[in-house]
Amino acid sequence: MTARGALDHMINWLGYISADEAGLLQDVARLLPDNPVIINVGAGSGTSGLALLTSRSDASVCTVDITLENHPRGGIGSEATLLRSAGIYDEVLASGRYRSIHGDTREVSKGWDDGPVDFVFIDDGHSYEEASADIEGWLPHIVDGGFIAVHDYMKQRVWEDKNPDVPVDLHTLRHAIKPWPGVDSAVDDVLRKRHNLEETHRVDTTVVFRVKK
Repeated sequence: MTARGALDHMINWLGYISADEAGLLQDVARLLPDNPVIINVGAGSGTSGLALLTSRSDASVCTVDITLENHPRGGIGSEATLLRSAGIYDEVLASGRYRSIHGDTREVSKGWDDGPVDFVFIDDGHSYEEASADIEGWLPHIVDGGFIAVHDYMKQRVWEDKNPDVPVDLHTLRHAIKPWPGVDSAVDDVLRKRHNLEETHRVDTTVVFRVKK
């Protein structure tokens, strides 16, 4: 299976991120300088990692996740499986363009000593405490002009905009929308209130900010 085919299949099958959101990650990655370093916080099913790795041939992607094995909700093993299906796992591993870190992303960010980072994509713990700690932990490592993106932001508003004629009842809220108010509050409290951050993109439930230092 081609990398594009593997990405499309996983998006259509699980829908963790939309095709437009995967495209957004690739678009942002292409704005970065040569040989960019990208941190993928939360392996998920591997869609974000695959999208970022295939955005350009000089991008290095480091995925951080607490789950090592294949898991229904995703993990490092799940991402590796998708990269193998896409036919790029051996190449990106051998070239040093891809690596994974098994651990708590908040602890990893505290101990990060591998240099500056150009782009961070956060799709990990969805409580307010987890999301805000991820944001605050990785922000200091991002270079001037770099980007930070957060997934699952304002899910209810996005769903209602796409389905204006559908009433939102408890069943719809729990089974179709599945909002993450902790993520919403973390973005609003930690990112929007900083004077050195500017929102540059928003597609579906992914919001992107540029860092200015």
